[in-house]
Amino acid sequence: MRWIEIITLRSAGDAEKEMIAELLKQVEGAGEQGHPREVRIYRHASVETDLSIHISWEADGAAEPHSTLGDLLVSATRDFGMVSHSIWIEKEDILNGS
Repeated sequence: MRWIEIITLRSAGDAEKEMIAELLKQVEGAGEQGHPREVRIYRHASVETDLSIHISWEADGAAEPHSTLGDLLVSATRDFGMVSHSIWIEKEDILNGS
């Protein structure tokens, strides 16, 4: 099963971007579920202070409700603005035409 963990930050300034990128490097493998398939940071197209961190996971079992890595990132970014944290599960049956 594949799922994606999305952490979105709306901040008042953009000095935090470098801190978040550095934080990701330090904690990328911190999850007890193992290493994520991929971690990416996106910037909103028109609001430069909005960031979205996408952590892709894959496992044989069910998706986790959250990860240690996600929890660390939420905790680290909470002081910089409003944070949203959600888990999205891939709909395999739709993608496979079933």
